[in-house]
This record gives sequence, structure tokens and C-alpha cells, in this order.
Amino acid sequence: MPAWLVRRAVAHRRRRSLVCCVQEKLYGKGITVADREMVEERVDQVLLEAADADVAFLVVGDPFG
Repeated sequence: MPAWLVRRAVAHRRRRSLVCCVQEKLYGKGITVADREMVEERVDQVLLEAADADVAFLVVGDPFG
């Protein structure tokens, strides 16, 4: 992987982490950023938490894309 691409990915993760931290403080709720692997392979974890508490699953993107 080219070095510029690695730097870009690291910068993106830092921004995403900062945004989540600010949003957690604003809403007073924990936020988990779920990558594709988590959504497709570990969705059971989200469903188990939903049995005992309110959870939200937000998806960004075009549902018809």
C-alpha cells in the first residue's frame, strides 16, 4: 500500500474518532462506528444489546446504490 494512502487512512480514523468523541459528549450516549465486517459478521452483538436496552443503527449512504 502506498505511503500516502496509509497516511490518508490514519487521518480519516483520527477525524472519525474525534467526531465520535464529540458526539458522545453531546448526546450522552456511546457510539460504536461499525465497519462492514462488524455489520455483516457481528450483528448478533448489536441484537443482544437491543434485547435489554434501546439501540440505534444508523447507515450512511444510498440504499439503492
